[in-house]
Amino acid sequence: MSNTLEKSSDRLLHIRVANRLLDHMCEENLKPKTRIKALRELALDYEVSYQTIQRSIQLLKTKGILEIRKGDGIYLARSLENEKKAAAQKPAAAGESGQEQKRRRQTDHVVAIVPPVWAAEEYPEHFGQPAVHRLLAGFLAECDQHHWGIEMIYNAPPDEAVHPEFVDKIVRRGVDGVLWLRPNLGHRMNLMRLIDRGLFVVGCGRAFPEIPMPSISEEHEKIARQVLQWLKACGKTKISLLTAFTEGRHTDPFAVELNRIFTQAAREEGLELPESSICQAFGLPQGQREDILRLFFERHPDLNGVICVFNPLLSGLEQLALRKELPQVENMVCVDLMSDYRPFIPSAKSHLTVAGVQNPLEDIGRLLAGQFVGHWMTQSSKPSPLADPRIVELGSLNP
Repeated sequence: MSNTLEKSSDRLLHIRVANRLLDHMCEENLKPKTRIKALRELALDYEVSYQTIQRSIQLLKTKGILEIRKGDGIYLARSLENEKKAAAQKPAAAGESGQEQKRRRQTDHVVAIVPPVWAAEEYPEHFGQPAVHRLLAGFLAECDQHHWGIEMIYNAPPDEAVHPEFVDKIVRRGVDGVLWLRPNLGHRMNLMRLIDRGLFVVGCGRAFPEIPMPSISEEHEKIARQVLQWLKACGKTKISLLTAFTEGRHTDPFAVELNRIFTQAAREEGLELPESSICQAFGLPQGQREDILRLFFERHPDLNGVICVFNPLLSGLEQLALRKELPQVENMVCVDLMSDYRPFIPSAKSHLTVAGVQNPLEDIGRLLAGQFVGHWMTQSSKPSPLADPRIVELGSLNP
């Protein structure tokens, strides 16, 4: 974990929940040896997962504030007079309720952060959490300079953020800005509802042209040029793109935009990426994905440079290779555009060669914060340009 993230660690969800629980215990004037609510009740009260509230309680225990009695419950271990004095010394903004004052503390603004559902603690096997931490490291480093408050919003699996009630969950935190990380198609209505409520919303990831909000993502034009130049240097000039649907009722605007970018970049690099070399299979059940991929590569046996927009499709390729249904695998190189969030490491038996694109996520986090700076502050500095993405080999498995 980077130094920047450690400096901003008080912004992480379990620490903020611990701070809010401490505030509430001070407000209630609890006395030492008072028993507090059970973990599951606290998780419901603070709208977080059971794992998060466990970490919050453990944090307060290590500070000597709480005592955990096995088989009995959680108790206040000592007086909170020192904490009450410290809270009383912090000035509150005029005109706010007591709860809002405690949330905002010395801040002018409060930003809610909605992480992707796959970053939840219920998915410890998902590799995307470090990428989210890197994004937030840059974002929080900038927010700290302006003393903005941060509210981490728990997105409960399978994807609570698609439901209308999720908007109320955000608004109840008394925020005036929202950073939504990696929104998907199912989140579009809630993004609009937040904007209709008067909140300033910034997205990180796919952009939705029909929604009036700024969105910052990786520099895909630059990525496209670098990926295509790298494939050419590897001698791979028969290019294909594995992506989601770009037409019909399940059209993904992100896939449409990337198709346009890569088609244009291929033309500029003297390569061809015709529509027939674009495979739309993401979003289907695994069995159907594999069937479409098998038929696609049967029709195009000369393809040797594969650019994968959504890397679950690489899992389908691997399965085909393991079943000996992908004869061109020995001469194929795949580039995973989303390896920052979910790096795909193929098995040695598949002989699938995969490289990944690594992006300057901390810098992207700073640019995201810059959107709020530009919106809320009259004076803002010009953001620094992003560092170039890097292409790294994740699995060179040809023996």
